[in-house]
Amino acid sequence: MKTSRPGYPLPWPARLPALLLALAATQTVAAADGDARDSAEVARRYVAAHHPWQNLDTVITVDSLADGSPFLRCSQAAEAFLPAGQSVGRRTSVGVRCGGQPAWTLYVPVNVQAYAEVLVLRRTLPPRAALTRDDVAPARRDIAALGYGYLDALPAAGNWRLRQVVSAGTALSPLDLEPDALVHRGQSVMLVNENGGIRISQRGEALADAALGARVTVRNRDSGRQLDGVVKSADVVEVR
Repeated sequence: MKTSRPGYPLPWPARLPALLLALAATQTVAAADGDARDSAEVARRYVAAHHPWQNLDTVITVDSLADGSPFLRCSQAAEAFLPAGQSVGRRTSVGVRCGGQPAWTLYVPVNVQAYAEVLVLRRTLPPRAALTRDDVAPARRDIAALGYGYLDALPAAGNWRLRQVVSAGTALSPLDLEPDALVHRGQSVMLVNENGGIRISQRGEALADAALGARVTVRNRDSGRQLDGVVKSADVVEVR
């Protein structure tokens, strides 16, 4: 996700930019509820209301200005906003606008951690290793930091294998998996054709390996004719 670099208040007199202090280490904001004048709290509450992990346990932190900064508080209720085209994510630069005297605009970096149970590998597995339920275990992870997605359960249908080596303790992403062959070359399969409510079944032979839902060429054992079909299960291919 693209995030904006923290900005600076709009100048009101020219001496103001010199008063901006470097952003301190990230800290959790604990401003009182309803404190609409505290710039960090206004930014935190905006992110809390708009982040995409509303049903999960979250930790929201704000990069705060050093004590004494003139932009910590507004003389009246401050307003939070996002630059056009941006949305709230793991790290978001939230605009805080003060319409008081003096008026200013500040961009505050806000961070979100969102925790959920995901599947991690129990042991390191090599590329193309078949994956079973014994190979995975649930673990609590910050899913906001999992940029390639995550799995909370293995796909219900079909067999799966790893595309690449995955280390023990790594959260599995959909990109780590690919369908494993469910039908194998030379295997006897049932060829099924349904047309107008009539179902015809014949024995056939798979001429290649194929995963669930993949297309495969099969040979009708009675006629010797080659047909294209789709793998429906470990021994059924639907042909047209």
